Amino acid sequence: MIKGHSALAKALIDNGVDTIFGLIGDANLFFVDSFIREYGGHYIAATNEANAASMAIGYANASGRIGVATVTHGPGLTNVCTTLVEAVKGRVPIVVMCGDTAAEDRENIQDIPQRDIIVATGAGFEQLRSARTVAHDVPIALRRAMVERRPIVLNMPIDMQQVDVTYSPVRFKVSEKRGLVPTSSDLDNAIGIIAASKRPIVLAGYGASSPEARLAILRLAERTGALLATSLKGKDLFRDQDYNIGLFGTLSTPVAVDLIMEADCIIAFGASLNKYTTSRGAFLKGKRVIQVCDEQAEVGNYASPDAGLVGDTALVAETILHWLDEAEIPSSGFRNEDIKLRLRNYSPGERLGNYKSSDGTIDLTTALLEFNKLLPENRFLVTDVGRFALSVFRLIDAPNVHSFMLPSHFGAVGLGMSQAIGVAKAVQSRPVVLFSGDGGFMLGGMAEFNTAVRYKLDLIVVVCNDGSYGAEHIQFRAKDLDPNLSIFDWPDFASVANVLGGKGLTVRTENDLLAVAEAIKTRDKPLLIDLKLDPDRQPPAGH
Repeated sequence: MIKGHSALAKALIDNGVDTIFGLIGDANLFFVDSFIREYGGHYIAATNEANAASMAIGYANASGRIGVATVTHGPGLTNVCTTLVEAVKGRVPIVVMCGDTAAEDRENIQDIPQRDIIVATGAGFEQLRSARTVAHDVPIALRRAMVERRPIVLNMPIDMQQVDVTYSPVRFKVSEKRGLVPTSSDLDNAIGIIAASKRPIVLAGYGASSPEARLAILRLAERTGALLATSLKGKDLFRDQDYNIGLFGTLSTPVAVDLIMEADCIIAFGASLNKYTTSRGAFLKGKRVIQVCDEQAEVGNYASPDAGLVGDTALVAETILHWLDEAEIPSSGFRNEDIKLRLRNYSPGERLGNYKSSDGTIDLTTALLEFNKLLPENRFLVTDVGRFALSVFRLIDAPNVHSFMLPSHFGAVGLGMSQAIGVAKAVQSRPVVLFSGDGGFMLGGMAEFNTAVRYKLDLIVVVCNDGSYGAEHIQFRAKDLDPNLSIFDWPDFASVANVLGGKGLTVRTENDLLAVAEAIKTRDKPLLIDLKLDPDRQPPAGH
């Protein structure tokens, strides 16, 4: 016989969960203790419940496994709501082990209707039915998270955790997802559109980022003479290819925009074609569009394609390639030496401009171009949300598509630091680089920087510090209003980083970047770089 809280911990271990993120309270502390002390699990203690769940998101995205967090009841749960919505919108499989008030304790000040709050975020709710069903309820929650691709909150009443139970392991199973190839008239239509195209572009999103899909898409693009592009979430999928035009959408480079406007056909694999990817529809006008996704709900959700195909992206690409060969369809001829040279000669940061920052600040474009050289090549790149991020997306490379993460599905600033910590726990042999705004760092990053210190994580944090909430600042300026409401007199972040146990330094000029290079090379603890910027001299947001 073991206690219910011990059975909950054992059920996680038996289902392959060896790491959880959390903050303890009276409704989950014994469960966490059992997970660590009895079963040797790894626990990362956050300073805020929202950040604990956000760490689980980072861990899940970087590891490909289910992320698990734990919080206590009442305010412990309500603090998690923003993060739950982020995970719902990002379709991230996490499980939150949430303590709950005992039903008989009706006067407990932390008692709230937890199910109502959870369901309102779009997350799934799973009730611990009794102490006797722990071994079944935990794998049910884990399985739901994986197959539903969203957060599931397992509600654990305090009284059930103290009951003696007989435990026998139960392990969750997920059925194999078979790759499908469409055989409808849409496939014939798609092949006909590609055969008639003279200037095609193959656009890939994160849904086509598997190694198999990438290779199949590259073969199709070469066979058809198509140029290559990615959505933001597919960033750097084709970075080593000659005919890669980079990001497709509002963040496209000038040379990419010119080539997109020349194109007559877009073949999109695993991309949602939302308003950012299509530049609010402008990049699809006058073009035939083919969209391939592995889920029916994704096809035509934002833009209506001329041919929509539901199937495995790699298999669909191979099937199209097969029939083009069978019909002996020639290449479009869009690829040529002139385009190759235009792409090769384009300088990153071109037309973003140097904005001649005021005294005591550095130009963001200049700094980021230098950071792209100085940062470790095997980095995992994470960005928080803010005006600065648009320049980071353009100018900072990731080694590959699976080494880049942006916690921006809900537009909530401040989740970057916590997700970076989750990533660092998942990829322990690699440095994690976080770009954060000053507002986001103050909101959700400062306290968790100490968490990175406590767990000795290899984390480099670049705070793009313009002393303001930049997205709001630019709106005030656009209407010739005083932006003072968006301006903040923050503390010295470099000094704060030192006090919190890491290492901090400040960059105000290009000469200061020499110290950055040395600090990156010799780092032995979390490093924070406070990049001083002028809020009135920032690159444009996009086109």
